[in-house]
Amino acid sequence: MTLHIPPKPFDSARAARVKEALAENGFISSEPLLDAVFGNSPFLGRIAIRETGALGEYFAAGPQTVLNAAILLAEAAGRADNEIQVMKDLRVAKRRAALAIAMADIAGTWDVNRVTAELTRFADACVASALRFLLRVAAAQTGVAQAGGAQAGVAEVREEDCGLTVLAMGKYGAFELNYSSDIDLVVFYDAAKFPFAKRGDPRGAAVDIVRGLVKLLSETSRDGYVFRVDLRLRPDAGATQVAISTAPAPAIHRPVRNSLPACGPSSGGAIWISPRSKTSSRSSVRSTPMPVMARSQSRDTISSWGAAASARSNSLPRPSN
Repeated sequence: MTLHIPPKPFDSARAARVKEALAENGFISSEPLLDAVFGNSPFLGRIAIRETGALGEYFAAGPQTVLNAAILLAEAAGRADNEIQVMKDLRVAKRRAALAIAMADIAGTWDVNRVTAELTRFADACVASALRFLLRVAAAQTGVAQAGGAQAGVAEVREEDCGLTVLAMGKYGAFELNYSSDIDLVVFYDAAKFPFAKRGDPRGAAVDIVRGLVKLLSETSRDGYVFRVDLRLRPDAGATQVAISTAPAPAIHRPVRNSLPACGPSSGGAIWISPRSKTSSRSSVRSTPMPVMARSQSRDTISSWGAAASARSNSLPRPSN
């Protein structure tokens, strides 16, 4: 068993001030880890003061318990009644997740691979929750009826029927987010399935959802922000909208699409393309409970339009061996 000694505090006086503020909130501890955390990171000190309960839970139950609770809060945010509440809940969840992950990192409880994977898992929960809220709002505004003969007046669109594919790119796509990473996304809509339109145009409605996603995650409020969102990895970003139709993908990107691993759509018509494993030179494909999400291992090896095409068709040409 390797003994991990936390780093010495850079600013012991700041660590002492944070601990005094925590004591006023009812949290008192002589754990050496706290000096390492608060004496080297003003950010974590500010979070700990605002999330004293999560800090106490960290020492009582461990980082995984705190992180799992933060993920549950992020997932529940998508069921909030209004945008202000969604943004608040996502940002509170981010503070708690950041505190748990960073303290586990500094303590040596989690290695770097675990840290980046957990940051990515939390980002998945936030993106999925924000999208669920936006789909629900769009359905309510346009009067789209709930699938399955729901009660009149209840508006909802099932994620697997929404016609959206959200592709995670770059470090996010490879499960390698770090503390300062933004999240790179490429968003597609299938006009044949997408149930919303703005002045008769589905693209306008899809663009509004993407812009809403950016606002929910990136806009800075008194509670901070969740993640910065970068949409510039889409094809020809300077000339295309932030939501791209899948219609031209089969004809335009056939050569790149043929290089994708053999796969068909999941039950929801969207796929995750997981990062390349250490034991295989091929990507693996898995279904996901969030059908509007998909994952790419890198922008260099996966064409986003080709990936969108593979997500919506099970009759694509397979790569030759």
